[in-house]
Amino acid sequence: MQSLRNRSLILSGPYGYSDREDDVEEREDIITLFYQGHGASRAQAASYAGAKGVSVLKDGEELYHASCRGAPLLLYNIHPTEELLEVRYERSFKLLHLAERFATTARSLLVNVEGALPYFLDLSQVSLAGDIDVAQFVTHYEKMVRETPGKYHVVFGCSRGAATVLIGVASLQRRLQKSVALVIAEAPFDSVPSVLGESTIFPELQQRGLGALTAYRRDQESPLQAMERFPLDTPVAFVTSRADRRVPRRCTQRLVNRLRARGHPMLHHLTLQQSHHSVMSLHNDEDVARYLRFVGMLYERYCPRRVAPDISNATEEAPEKHQRTT
Repeated sequence: MQSLRNRSLILSGPYGYSDREDDVEEREDIITLFYQGHGASRAQAASYAGAKGVSVLKDGEELYHASCRGAPLLLYNIHPTEELLEVRYERSFKLLHLAERFATTARSLLVNVEGALPYFLDLSQVSLAGDIDVAQFVTHYEKMVRETPGKYHVVFGCSRGAATVLIGVASLQRRLQKSVALVIAEAPFDSVPSVLGESTIFPELQQRGLGALTAYRRDQESPLQAMERFPLDTPVAFVTSRADRRVPRRCTQRLVNRLRARGHPMLHHLTLQQSHHSVMSLHNDEDVARYLRFVGMLYERYCPRRVAPDISNATEEAPEKHQRTT
């Protein structure tokens, strides 16, 4: 990664970015629900929230706060949520769990994330955008809407998380779908068999392994199937990269094509040039600039600043002496 690890890129104006934290434009009117990729913890959101970071909860209290000073501020005000069921923070002396905890710590150091706790995965809760993931998304979204009335509610997911939010938004009750201001999906796959077939050597063997070791089911609804019922009045933006080998662009393109064929009027797609999977917000300066301009345009269009009425020239009327009461 380039010099991004040593500076914090933040939105400055609707389409630009700055490396000075005091240039940031606060958007307290936007709240974001983040859903991480497979194998990641909630701390992954720090790679999109810059120095502002993200709080991860346990039993309603803050478990830890993670931040990443080398990351751009792409997402405003990540809503604090409980960790996913598959991510386990407790101590374990099993060799595999110790190895996972060491690997997750090393990964955080590599991308300059501070404050994150080491963890291991509970494979029995891994569903790869299946029922467990979708149910957790719906629960967290309902909670966010309930706790933050009057805000723009933005939903963001990367990889498995992007696949989850697409199915999740399609699964929301209609009244909740109407509350979604914007969906941003970074590198979602169209289906598990498809992405394994496009990116691995032995896709059938891996799919059997997933079925045996995790909660993934071959008959679970795929993101591509969910596009048939994705609401056409919900703005949605896709982000892909030519350098992504984990989820090749054509897997995401099938989702875009299906929504386009249905006539979705608020469909957007950004293609980065050199950024690798899971580090699209960090890997390449030019791509980060494109990413920032893209989300800046999305915010400007779908989350416009609410302008307060100008009362500077208004005169206060004196109350009547005899005001009738009822």
